[in-house]
Amino acid sequence: WIMASFGNDSVKIFRSFRIFRALRLINRVEVLRNLINAIISVIPRMGAICVLLSIVFYIFGVMFTMLFKDAGDVVELGDNYFGGLHFTLFTLFQVMTMDNWVDVTREIMVYKYCAWAPFCNFVFISGFGMIGPIDDDTYYCLAKEYGYCDRRSGTCFCNEGYQGVSCEDCSPSQIRVGSLCYPPHRTLFVFG
Repeated sequence: WIMASFGNDSVKIFRSFRIFRALRLINRVEVLRNLINAIISVIPRMGAICVLLSIVFYIFGVMFTMLFKDAGDVVELGDNYFGGLHFTLFTLFQVMTMDNWVDVTREIMVYKYCAWAPFCNFVFISGFGMIGPIDDDTYYCLAKEYGYCDRRSGTCFCNEGYQGVSCEDCSPSQIRVGSLCYPPHRTLFVFG
């Protein structure tokens, strides 16, 4: 009896994975498929931003630990914000996400008045790290007729009939007339 109930529970666990069948919807809806493709194409750039942000975190983590590790001994703090590198990294994550970062800064400013400077520098640098580096216009579409580009990710979503990095080329099933792409059967109407 006990073994049968254990087996029944494991079957229920496997049955709960049936919810993932809803992911099949991605293949059937073109907008969702394009969105997933755009997310996948952004992964390398997001990885580079995460590596850069990790380096910034480590540099500021060591700096803040060295500057403020004794603050808890001198001033009564709400938490041990900078007692060790692991505490400091967690506090810096809290500061980066803007979660009570002003309160942390004010508590540390009681210990060292100029503590606002490294905090503001970290907020500024980590904020731009999360937004991503500012690109030149090489990844942006040439005009609205060609497609739409997401400025944060640098990914272009080409309109029907266009392809290429910045949607400037016609797809193989289209014919270029002037600067625009048309299906072959519509070119008669263009020249009229």
